[in-house]
Amino acid sequence: MNTHMILGTVIKKPRIIKAENKNPFAIMELAEETNFNEDRETKWRILKYGEPKQLERFAETMSQGDAVLVQGTGFFNRAGYYNVIAQEIWSLETKPEQKTDRPETRLPEEVSDLCRFLDEEMFKEGENEA
Repeated sequence: MNTHMILGTVIKKPRIIKAENKNPFAIMELAEETNFNEDRETKWRILKYGEPKQLERFAETMSQGDAVLVQGTGFFNRAGYYNVIAQEIWSLETKPEQKTDRPETRLPEEVSDLCRFLDEEMFKEGENEA
């Protein structure tokens, strides 16, 4: 087994597989550029296990062409295909209908004042030289 961190693009939208007597899972394919000079890309088959409702939400939010970051463990299945079981999948896309829990990034007041002070000092220095 190998551990992977893959930055790629969704090339096949996730679909949910419900096999008899087994846990359901979502499967999707990613493309990762590996050699920028030869325009080659590596394709990865990503499996994501979870509760059916969670998998449905996951499949709905991912679209073909989305950029994602995947952390997971890779292995060969019985048929000889290499799959990555994803522990985490982060979408790097910002979609208007998605609300994020991330806080807004703002500079603290002291840093903002310091930046303003430095800008003013730089303009003063330039005026003296002209």
